[in-house]
Amino acid sequence: MRLEIGGSTTSGFVGLGNVALGWDVYYDNADLAVTLRGWWLLSRGGGWMLRVPDFTPVPAGTVDGAMMISGYKEICEVERILTTLGLVQHAEAYRSGSIPSVERLLAQAGVFPFARLRADRRAFRIEEMNVSIDSVRFDATFAEAEAVASALFERGNHARSALLGCFVQLELATPSAGFSTGSTAAEPGADALQKINDFLQTHGINRPGLTGPSVCPMLFEYLKRWRPAHLRAIRRVGAVPQENGELSQVVTAGFGANSSVPKE
Repeated sequence: MRLEIGGSTTSGFVGLGNVALGWDVYYDNADLAVTLRGWWLLSRGGGWMLRVPDFTPVPAGTVDGAMMISGYKEICEVERILTTLGLVQHAEAYRSGSIPSVERLLAQAGVFPFARLRADRRAFRIEEMNVSIDSVRFDATFAEAEAVASALFERGNHARSALLGCFVQLELATPSAGFSTGSTAAEPGADALQKINDFLQTHGINRPGLTGPSVCPMLFEYLKRWRPAHLRAIRRVGAVPQENGELSQVVTAGFGANSSVPKE
């Protein structure tokens, strides 16, 4: 079998399988109180997850007082998710079984979907590199009206092409010392970084910009295409890096104290 990468043809790669990742649905309220914190609440396949960033000070001499994301904690228990969000009474309603629907509890707190996307993944091993190729479909149901109008104006009959995307992730099959491949990855070690660069150069691939830990590159592409005002808002407070990679002080926000009492 052969695989063409960056204009060169590679033989001797191993297919690791295909996976349908399913639909991810992300939630927030009208004030963006979740994502302005750099938090990400999502459902997938009937399960729930809240990803909360860990912050560490940026290196001395860069941006005074700024913090950078060093990784993410993943909370998967519904009661703990609701409590972390400040929805204590909603967590109690879920715990007691009086309101078993998480969607209903969130809706009563004014928390609704803002993004929906799915991916089908193909995975390969090429030399000492694991390569994942995600074919992504975006649902424009929750898109900003201006973004939809812009897509129709700029793309015309091809506007539907903006609902599709493709993302490639490279990962060392055997991580080198000082290099972690998970969502809480530290800065890549020099040896690992050199191996990645060598692989990219060998196969004629332009070196991408290196970024810190990210929740979901596909989600950020969705925001860029379909919710640009939302993306600008969370970049403005430093919840995610600016487009040029600059960091800023993170401003926290909350909504739990002002949420309505759940109704049975």
